[in-house]
Amino acid sequence: MSAEGAAASSSDSSEKIEIVAKASELLAQGKRNMVCGEIPKAVNLYEEAVQMLVTSCGELSRDCADAYFNCGSALLELGRMETSVLGAALDGVDVEEEKEEEANEQFEKPPESEATEDVEEDDAEDEEESITEDKEGEEIEGEEKEEDVPNFQLAWEYLDLAKVIYLKSESADDQLKVAECHIKLGEISMETEQHVTAAEDIECALKIQQKLLPADDRLIAETHYQLGLAYGLGKDFALAIQHYTKAIGVVEAKIVSLKKLLELAAVDEDNKENQESDHAKKYKDEIKELQELIPEMRNKIDDAREESKDMDKMKQMAIEALGFSGPSKNFASPTKRTESNAGDKNTDVDENGEKKATDIAHLIRKKRKPDDDQQVTSDQDIKKIRHDDGSAVAAAALDVKRIEPTPAEQGTS
Repeated sequence: MSAEGAAASSSDSSEKIEIVAKASELLAQGKRNMVCGEIPKAVNLYEEAVQMLVTSCGELSRDCADAYFNCGSALLELGRMETSVLGAALDGVDVEEEKEEEANEQFEKPPESEATEDVEEDDAEDEEESITEDKEGEEIEGEEKEEDVPNFQLAWEYLDLAKVIYLKSESADDQLKVAECHIKLGEISMETEQHVTAAEDIECALKIQQKLLPADDRLIAETHYQLGLAYGLGKDFALAIQHYTKAIGVVEAKIVSLKKLLELAAVDEDNKENQESDHAKKYKDEIKELQELIPEMRNKIDDAREESKDMDKMKQMAIEALGFSGPSKNFASPTKRTESNAGDKNTDVDENGEKKATDIAHLIRKKRKPDDDQQVTSDQDIKKIRHDDGSAVAAAALDVKRIEPTPAEQGTS
C-alpha cells in the first residue's frame, strides 16, 4: 500500500507540475496580448489560467496569486476600455445587430389591417405568443443577471484575493506585490468615483514602498502622483498639490542619482561598444524620460490650484446668492424678518430661526417660519440697512414695501 500511495502522490505531483507549467504559458501569452493592446484576449487567457490553478492548487494557493493579480489588472483595463470612446465603438457592433433583429421582426409581423380581419384568432395567438415571450424573456434576463458582473467588480475581487495571498508572506517581493494590489484597488475606486477609498488604498501602498524601496525610486514617485490624482478627484486640492510636489521631488532626486551613475559609467569615445557605454546610454535615456515628466506634473499642480480657486469662487457665489456678505452677522436677518412677516402670522417661530446668518445649511434644508410677535421693519430701519449693506438689502426692502398694506387697506380691514 505504501508503494501504491507513493506512486499515486508522485503522479499527482507530476500532474500538478504540468498544470502549473501550462498555466504559466497562458499567463505569458496573456502578458504579450496586454502589450499588444489585445485586452479581451488577455482576459480570456488569464481566466483560463486561474481556473486551472484553482482546480489544481486551491483557491488560496501561492501559485494562484500572480494569476489573480494579472487577471484583475487586465479586467481593470477592460473596464476602462468599455467606458471610453473605444468601448462605445465596440458596443456599437451589438447595437447594429439588435437593430437588424428588430427590422427582421418587423418584416415578419403582419400588417395591422390584415390582423383586424380575424380578431378572435389573432387575440388568442397574441396571448400565446406573449406568454412564451415572457417566459423566454425571464430566462434570458436570469442568464444575463448571472453573467453580467461589472468588470470593475470582477477586477476588485481578483486583486483583493491576490492581496490576501501576498500578505501571508513576509518577503520583500511579496510585500511590494501587496503595494501593487493596493494601487490597483485604488485605481478601481477612482474609476468608480470612490475617491476617499482610493486615497486610503494608495496611502497603504506608499507606506509599504517607503519601507522597502530607496527614497528616489520611481515607484514612489508614481504612487505620489496617483495620490495626487485621487485627492484631486476628491476635491482635496491641498493634498493633491502636496503629493504632486513630492512626486516631483522624488523624480528630481532620481535624476541626480542617475547623473552620478552616468559619470561612473563614462568611457573613452574610442570604445563605444563597451558594456559600460550601454549602461551610459540607458542612464541618459532614463534621465531624458524623467525630465519630460516634470513639466506634466507641474501642470497638474497648476490645474489643482486653478480648480481650488474656481471652487472657492463657486462657494462665494453660493453664499452671495443666499444673501450673505461675509463676516457681517446682521446682513440677512432683517431681510428674513421682513419676508417672514409678509406671510402667515399665525405660525410659531421655528427653532432653527435663531441660528446665525452665517450658517448656510439650515437655510437650505427648510425655510424659516414666520413670527407672529415680530413687527414689520420700519422704513427708517430699512433705509439704515440700505445705507449699511448696499443694493441687495435695498431690493429686499422694496419687496417689503410692496407686501405691506396701505393705510387705506388697513382701514378697510
